[in-house]
Formats: sequence, structure tokens, C-alpha cells
Amino acid sequence: MSSLPAEKFKPPEEEKTGMEDIIKNAVRDEEKRKCGSKKAKLDVFVIPRQQGDLNSFFMSKLQSLDGQFSTFNCTSKKDQEKGYFKYNCLRFGNPRGKSYRSVGCKAYVSFKINNDWQDHTVIVQRVFDLHNNHVTTDPSDGHLHCMDMHLKRKIEELLALGTKPNIILSECHKWARDRGHSDINDRTYFATPRDINNIRTTVMRRKRFHSNDSQSVEGLLGGPLQEHVVFYQPYTSCQELIIVLQTQMMKSNLLQYGKNLVFVDTTHCVNQYEFPLLALLVRDGNGRGVPVAYAILSNERQTTLEKALEQLRKQFLCPPRAFMVDKDYAEINALSSIFPESAILLCWYHVMQAVQRWLTKTESGVHGPSNVKTRDDIISFFYKLKACKTEAEYEATAKKFNKTFKRHPAVCQYFQRHWHDIGHMWSDYGRRFEHFNSDTNNVIER
Repeated sequence: MSSLPAEKFKPPEEEKTGMEDIIKNAVRDEEKRKCGSKKAKLDVFVIPRQQGDLNSFFMSKLQSLDGQFSTFNCTSKKDQEKGYFKYNCLRFGNPRGKSYRSVGCKAYVSFKINNDWQDHTVIVQRVFDLHNNHVTTDPSDGHLHCMDMHLKRKIEELLALGTKPNIILSECHKWARDRGHSDINDRTYFATPRDINNIRTTVMRRKRFHSNDSQSVEGLLGGPLQEHVVFYQPYTSCQELIIVLQTQMMKSNLLQYGKNLVFVDTTHCVNQYEFPLLALLVRDGNGRGVPVAYAILSNERQTTLEKALEQLRKQFLCPPRAFMVDKDYAEINALSSIFPESAILLCWYHVMQAVQRWLTKTESGVHGPSNVKTRDDIISFFYKLKACKTEAEYEATAKKFNKTFKRHPAVCQYFQRHWHDIGHMWSDYGRRFEHFNSDTNNVIER
């Protein structure tokens, strides 16, 4: 048996390497003939078809370039379908607003995928690394870098768990140091509070149903939250926004614990439009506050509150014995209108807060360091008024109050005008029923 001539025999590996070199040279010559920046460095990579993740390949090449380029592909979806990917310098773009990250740097890295060769994927890489308008070797330049994608993913995971921003910041710094990074000015690995807030905003926007908030709300309320919507009135130029929400668990808690006392309060700054959030809570069997309904409103006018409460009344088996509120007359009047059978109680904490604030004003006549004892005596008298068990006792104590502080007419007038006639709303004689010893709205403030 004769053997093949040595010069005609090639081992498989050598044959494979030879084919890759042929492909590289052919593609490189073709790319050089095309128009493009002659200053961009051209390189060609040949990998077996279906081997490895191309995105991981791109990321490894970007990281090998000293981390000066973004890991975000800036090409359009149409270009991506054609196999073209481009990653700009971290300082790309024109400066805007208070941002100093963008300086108009033209450096970039691009990849073009070519699948014309049988059993091989060809990747054409162009690197234009002539950075302008910033110095890549300047240590302070690192503070303006984009965040590492793994760190960004970690922050997103922590946000999904409801972790507080200060804890996320601490965890991020620990993550960076565990990986050998020590330059706290390098924003690639050391996140700032602003970075965390920006990622939080991005995550929230990602969950939106539509770029138009009005359509997004309608899609959300007509989809995943549909079974929890008690009432929805869209916001228009002719009507106010009203969204009343109640889950099945909330309804169950209301029916079980909402017979005696329901806490009501309005919270602000919980959405980008600063629409107030009306919250209703009750105390459960363990004394903890649990929500029984929420309403998002475009304003706090009495008529708007009345319309929301009118829808909520249908969810009550019977009107509660009382509602506890701050001294907000729009809330008080709306509740009195829709629930005339229920008493209105004032949060004792907010009563004392209002009194103490007024006493420090010039108009009180008892402001300043010289009247500290007088102010303390007035506060003590309010506590005596609070402890009255009967209306008769309250009236008698009120007379003593006016007699004791007759030398301070402004104080007496303030008491008569703002507190005397509504004693049943904040004094103990007005809450002689089971109310779980709840004197404040703190259960809803938490």
C-alpha cells in the first residue's frame, strides 16, 4: 500500500487554519476597497458558525479597549438586522443641560457580521480610537464613564427586591472592591446615588405600557389591574382624574376590621405629576395598620374627594363608627357628606403640631424665649382638655382655659375660633367607643 505524497497531505487543523486565513485576507481586501475612515483600524475575525454568543464576543473586545467605549449598541433595529453594530465612546454626544459626560467625542468601535461564507461567521471590526475633547488618561475622566453592565444588572436586581438606595450604594461599592477596583472616581465600577436613581427611573419607564402616560394608565387599568379597579374617571380638560383601587385582600380587611375606625390621609410626591394619593387604613387583629383602599386624584378639592368616597362607600358593608383625619377641611366635609352617620375624629398629633406652630408665631403674643413657660402652660391645658370624659367636663375646662389666659386675648380667640367648637373631634369625650386607643394617624403616616 503506497502512501500519499507528503506535500499533498495536510492535517485537519492546518487545513482549517488555512481556510480561515483565506477568508480573512479576502474579506480584509474587500473592506479596504470600500469607503470608510482610513484612520479606523481594521481587523477580521473568523469563527465557526453557531459557536459562542456574538454579544459576549463584542463585549470582550470592548473591554479589551481599556473600557473607553459604551456597551450600548447605538445602531437602529434595521441596521442590526443587517448585522451592523456600533459602540460609541463613553463621551459621545453633545453636552446638554447640566450633564458633562457628553463632549462630542467621535471615537467608536463597530462590528459587521458576514454570513456569506459556508460554516463560518466573519466579523469585521473597525476601531476609531482617536478620542477628542477629553483625555482618556486623566483620572477624573473616569467619573464620567458609563456603568459596567454587570453592576447595572446588580442594581436592577436590588431595586426589584425593594432595597433602599443607601444600602444599594453600599452593596455596589463592596461589589467593586471585591473585584479589585479601588478608584472611587471611576464611575464604571463605583455607582453614585444619582446613577441609582437614574436606573430606577429607567426600570420604571421600561414597565410602561405606552409612551403616552394617559394610554399607559388605561392599558394598565384595563389589563393587569382590571380586577382591582373600583372606579376610573380619565383626566380631561372637563373632568378630574379619579382612580379608586382595592384588591380582594383590602376588601376582606375592610369588611373584617372597618366597622369601628378607619384612618384617612392624603400623601403627596408619590408620582411624577404630584397627584395626591388618598389612602384608607384600618388596624388588624395585631394592631398593625393595613390598607383597605387607595385613590389617585388630580386634586384635593372637596368635590373630587366626594366622588371618590362615593364610589368607596359601596365597598362598605355598613358605615364605620368613625374616621380619623388630619385637620383638612376638604377631607372632613367630603367624609361628612358621604358618610353622615360616621363621626370624624382629629389626629391628636396633628392637633398639637398645629397649636405649637401657631404659638411660635408673632400673632400669638406668646412667641420668643421670654414666653417659654406660658407656651408650656397652654400646651398642658390642651392636654387637660383632651382628657375630658364628658362634654360638661370639657366645657368647664374650656372656661378655666379662657380665665387662665385672659391676659393673652390672641390665645383665647385662637382657641375659641379653631378648637372650642370641635372639641368632640379631638377630646376624649367625643370618642367614647371602641377605637383601639388610637389617638393619632401615625398608623397611616408610616
